[in-house]
Amino acid sequence: AACLGLFAGGPGRGVLLTTGAFRGEKARLAWPSLAPGCTRTVNMIHLGHALTTLTPPVKALFVYNCNPVSVSPDASSVRKGLAREDLFTVVHEQVMTPTARYADLLLPATTFLENRDIYTAYGHFYLGVTSPVIEPVGETRSNFDLFQALAKKMGFNDPPFVQTCEERIADYLGSLQGLPEGCDMKEIMVGRYIHSTNSCSDGRVLTGKGKFNFAAVGLPGEPSVCRLTQAGESADPDLLSRFPFRLIVPPHVDLLNSTFGEQYPGRVGDVLVHPEDAATWGIGDGEKVLLRNHRGSSVRIARVTTDTRPGVLVAEGIFWSTEEEGGGINDLTSQKLADLGGGATFHESLVTFAGKTRCR
Repeated sequence: AACLGLFAGGPGRGVLLTTGAFRGEKARLAWPSLAPGCTRTVNMIHLGHALTTLTPPVKALFVYNCNPVSVSPDASSVRKGLAREDLFTVVHEQVMTPTARYADLLLPATTFLENRDIYTAYGHFYLGVTSPVIEPVGETRSNFDLFQALAKKMGFNDPPFVQTCEERIADYLGSLQGLPEGCDMKEIMVGRYIHSTNSCSDGRVLTGKGKFNFAAVGLPGEPSVCRLTQAGESADPDLLSRFPFRLIVPPHVDLLNSTFGEQYPGRVGDVLVHPEDAATWGIGDGEKVLLRNHRGSSVRIARVTTDTRPGVLVAEGIFWSTEEEGGGINDLTSQKLADLGGGATFHESLVTFAGKTRCR
C-alpha cells in the first residue's frame, strides 16, 4: 500500500523521500583524498573486533560524536579493548559518558549552541545554516576547531585545514543539487532555511519515470527485490536451545540512541515480557531480571505485557549501565553485519533469563 500510495491524504501519500533532498559533493566536507592509500578502514560495528583481535593492533583511538561503550554491538569486547594498557584513547565529549571514563585524554566539546553548522534532517525537505548563540564555554572546542588546531600543530596546510568554518559551508553549498534556482547564498549563510526542489510536492515520486521502483537498481551483486531471510542466530539449533528468546532493542522515548543518558543516572531500562513467558519463567511485573547470552549480560526491569509476542523480548533504550550492573543492553548484541548495506544486526540476538531480584 505504501508503494502504491493507497492511503487517504495528500498527493504522494505513502512515499516520503528525504535522504536525497539535497545532494552535494561530500568530498568538499570530508576530503577523503587526504588519507594515505594504506589507511585501514574499519566498520564501526566491528569496533570490538578492531580493538581486541585486529593485526597489527590499533594503538590509538580518537572518539568524537559517539559513545561506543553504550551503542556499539558486542559492547563487552569494546570495553575489553578500551581497557588495553597499550591503547591511547582520546575522547572529545560534552558529558562524562561511559566511553569517556576510558579516556587517557578527555577534551571538552561544544554543543550546538556554540557551533556554526549546516543541517538537514529525516522527515522533511529543509536545509539551514546555524550560527552560535553563545561563545564556547570554558575550554570547549568544536570538532572543526579541534581538528584544525591539531592539523596545524602537525604541519598540515591543505585547504580544509586553513578554511574557516563559514568558507567550508559555503563551498559545500555551492555543490548542492536541490537548491532553488536563484536562491541567495548570503541569506542561507545568515540563517534563512531552504526548501528542496526535490520535495515531491506535486505527488510524483522522484525516479526517472516518476514511479516507485519495486526492484532496486544500481546495486550490483545484490538481489533486486528484498526478501525476508531467517535470522542467523535463530537458525542455529544449539544457540536456540540455550537462549530461547529473540531480543529486539528499539529506541526509548526518553533517549536518542544513548544521548541524554546522563539525565537518567542509575536508571535501569525495561524489558517487555509476554505474560505466557512470564508465567513459564516465574517472572513478575517490576522484577529485575538478568538477561544473558554467550556474549554477555544485562540487567533490566521486567514489564509483563501483551505489547510483545511470546518468545520475543523487547528492551527499549540504551540507558547507561552502572558499575554495579555491569554490561549494558548492547553486551548482548552481535557484531555480525547485515546482508545488505553493511549495517548492524541489533535485532537478531538470542538471550535467556539468568536470574531475578525484586525491584524496589
